[in-house]
Amino acid sequence: MEGIVTRNVEGYTVDDFAQNVFKYVRKGHVKTDDHWTRKWKRASLINEGGGYVDY
Repeated sequence: MEGIVTRNVEGYTVDDFAQNVFKYVRKGHVKTDDHWTRKWKRASLINEGGGYVDY
């Protein structure tokens, strides 16, 4: 497992994001020299014809 991300079940504003989301990843999780932002691509959502579903 690489890590976990959790959030509060209740809704919150974008401004309150940092107080409502928690992320924990294992030590040594990223082992590449390239920064992830150079190759990252946004996953298309199911309503955009992609296979990714965000529940």
